Amino acid sequence: MRVIAGSKKGLRLKASKDRRVRPTTDSAKEFVFNVIGISVRDSVVLDVFAGTGSLGIEALSRGAAKAVFVENSRQAQILIRENLNKCNFLDSAKLISMSAVQGLKHLGNSGVCFDLIIADPPYEGELAAQTLGWIEEHDLLVPGGLFVLEHGLRSHAVPVESKYMLASRRRKGDSLFSFYHNNA
Repeated sequence: MRVIAGSKKGLRLKASKDRRVRPTTDSAKEFVFNVIGISVRDSVVLDVFAGTGSLGIEALSRGAAKAVFVENSRQAQILIRENLNKCNFLDSAKLISMSAVQGLKHLGNSGVCFDLIIADPPYEGELAAQTLGWIEEHDLLVPGGLFVLEHGLRSHAVPVESKYMLASRRRKGDSLFSFYHNNA
């Protein structure tokens, strides 16, 4: 696992040894950021279900101003801190050590909004649809902002009836990436 582009291009990140952890592959990460394009520059980014932090770190490497990581697992939190330290991004990052639902509620209560939100919840269950609902409920995406949701091929239950517009849904390997815009 490495940083694909930007100021830290090629830097290898620490990965989890837990086989249950499913990090976004380098090719999928490159695909997502090619779709996002230069809009990541100077943006404030939220990485939910952050895992190793590779998606938020990729955004920082490509010029994001700040990234907030929400992760519940202690082991993953250690990896995120180590990877942020390795990239010298500790000053432009914040780690919220809570579950996704608690972290999103906390952020919503603090009045923070994001230009780009990336979420990679576990594929099983209803977490993909729930994550979209939580982000909408707490109004975390700025008008004109982009929300990228990675989910499994079978989680077509992700609603398209949303206050955010589903701009596209693209497949990469065993994953679907849904791109939502806040057109408010």
